[in-house]
Amino acid sequence: MPVTAVSTDVELEYAWRHRGADANTEQPPAILDEPPILLIQGMSGTMRSWGEPFLTALARGADLLLFGNRGVGSSSRVTGPLSIADMATDTIGLLDALGLERVHVLGVSLGGMIAQQLTLDAPERVATLAIGCSSPGGPGCAVMSAETAARLFQDPSGVDDILRASWEVNLGQHFRDADASGRGFADFTEMVLDGPVSMVVIQVQAMAGAMHDVQDQLGLIEVPTLVIHGTDDQMLPDVNGRLIAERIPGARLETLDGVGHMWWWEQPGSAARLVLDHVGVQHPAA
Repeated sequence: MPVTAVSTDVELEYAWRHRGADANTEQPPAILDEPPILLIQGMSGTMRSWGEPFLTALARGADLLLFGNRGVGSSSRVTGPLSIADMATDTIGLLDALGLERVHVLGVSLGGMIAQQLTLDAPERVATLAIGCSSPGGPGCAVMSAETAARLFQDPSGVDDILRASWEVNLGQHFRDADASGRGFADFTEMVLDGPVSMVVIQVQAMAGAMHDVQDQLGLIEVPTLVIHGTDDQMLPDVNGRLIAERIPGARLETLDGVGHMWWWEQPGSAARLVLDHVGVQHPAA
C-alpha cells in the first residue's frame, strides 16, 4: 500500500476502500461526492484489524480511508515517546497530503482518543464523529482490571498464549462461547499474525493513552457524535463510553449488551449500519 509524507519526518501508510468494493486499493475514488469515512485504529491495531466483514459492510454506503499509525505497517518507525496530540497531528497531516478537506471520523480504542483530539484541534475537518470503545481520560474513567492485565501481560510460554489471552480480553464472552468450530479464533489469529506490531510501539502507544485527558474539553465538540461501547469490554470498561457521551453536547450513546472491546469484529453488519446511519448515507441491507 502507498506511503505519504504527513510532516517533515513522518510518513504514514494508507489504503482506500471504494464504495461498493470488497478489497482495498492504492487508488483514490475517481469522484468523492461525499466525505469518506476515516478509520483510526487503536493500540497495536493495523488496517487488518478492522476485519473484512466490517469493511465490506461499511463500504456498502461510503468510501473508506484506512491508515497505519506511526510504528504500524510501513508507516514511519517510532523513535521516541508519542502523545495522542502527536498522532492527531499525523492524522491531520494525512488529510492534508491527500487533499481531503472534510471526512467522517471513526476511531476505536486508542484511535477514539486520537479522534477526540483531532476533532478538538481541527473541527472544520470533521463532518461527523464516531467514537468506539474509548476513553476521555481523567477523573472517573476506568482502565482494565488487575486480573485482566495479568492475563494479557503475563509472561507467556509462547505465541499461542499471547494470542489466546488477547482473544479472551478483546472479544466478549458470548462471542467466544459461540465459536464452537474455532473459526472465529482462527480468523482472529490470522489477523494478528499478518501484521504484528512491536512491543516497543505498543508500550509507546499505551503511555500515550495513559496520559490522555480531554474530559474538560469535550464540551467544545459541536459535530454530530456517536459513541459505541460494549458492556463486556474488558480493555476499557463501558463507563468510559458513558463519560464521553455525557461530556459531548448532543452525543448519542449506543450500548451493545454482552459485546466486548472489538464490537466491530463481533457484530460487523450491525456495527456498519450504526456508523452508516450516523453518517447519514443510504446503504443496502446486509
